[in-house]
Amino acid sequence: MKEIRDIVEAYEAVGSSGLEATLVTVVRTSGATYRDLGARILLMEGGHHAGLLCGGKMDKILHEKARLAHSSSVAHAIRFSEPAAPEQAPEELGSSQLLVEALSGRPEDPAIALLAESLNQRHTLGVATVFAATEGAPVVPGQRLILEEDGTLRQTLPDAALSAAVGRDLKDALAQRSSSSKDYDLAGGVSVFLETLQPPLSLAIFGGGLDSCPLVKLAAELGWGASVIDPNPAHANKGRFFLAEEVYTARPEQVADSVPLDSRTVAIVITHDYRQDLDLLARLLPSPVAYLGLVGPKRRAEKILEDLAARGIEATDAQRARLFAPAGLDIGAKAPQETALAVLAQVCSQLQ
Repeated sequence: MKEIRDIVEAYEAVGSSGLEATLVTVVRTSGATYRDLGARILLMEGGHHAGLLCGGKMDKILHEKARLAHSSSVAHAIRFSEPAAPEQAPEELGSSQLLVEALSGRPEDPAIALLAESLNQRHTLGVATVFAATEGAPVVPGQRLILEEDGTLRQTLPDAALSAAVGRDLKDALAQRSSSSKDYDLAGGVSVFLETLQPPLSLAIFGGGLDSCPLVKLAAELGWGASVIDPNPAHANKGRFFLAEEVYTARPEQVADSVPLDSRTVAIVITHDYRQDLDLLARLLPSPVAYLGLVGPKRRAEKILEDLAARGIEATDAQRARLFAPAGLDIGAKAPQETALAVLAQVCSQLQ
């Protein structure tokens, strides 16, 4: 997700400078490839870029393709193969198709506006992008169909039959939070990239102790927003957590009204206060968060769940499936930095 943030921010800077910019997106893969579907790079005039697709000598080739895209102003797909190891046979090589789009330089350029909307407004969108079409087809590469999470079609393709078929497939992709590419015989033959565009994960860190600082720093490196919540104003302050997007002074009973929690939120409880942890879990278990991690010994976590059950708060199977107590992969972590790495590595393994 840091890639998307870097691309949006870089494009905003380029737009005001008048430099040419080109967006390149992986829309189809075959075999073992360096980057997966949906990976992107923003190529800027002068050889600069944001994001990464391949590195090495391919960077030069992509910049040449970017210049061609701007000279024609027509989006088009290109194919490249992964560099071969000496012992590899040609059929073992991975290959990718990339959609190359010359950007307008305007802030509302559709390709960038969708990324910015998902990033800044925390919208999940289904986006179907045409990346190949036969000559004379009623659609061209770069045209998009956009589906809201509630099923509303915001934008369709010019061909009604194709738009209906792509819309059905995109609805399934959005429900499964998946991305794929598909060929359609309609409209003379069209290839479409079906993508679920999700906002970045957002960390809600409950506990303003010094051992929360590495969590905030590592989250920033990953491009995830991070908020810190603590009832003590001495701990909940921007001076300690200068990389956090928000710092809240809130008690457990104030969390629901004070802290945004959604299905892309990762909640990490690290207060080291038994009573606070108990009260927080009582409120976080029924929340929509995607991951709920409790830092501390396993037996302590089990006791908290027992005490919650005694209060009549019994975790459901669905709630237990996203509860990790203790939080973090078992990497032998001892220092706070190692604990932060273990926790966020577990989040990646579960949600990325």
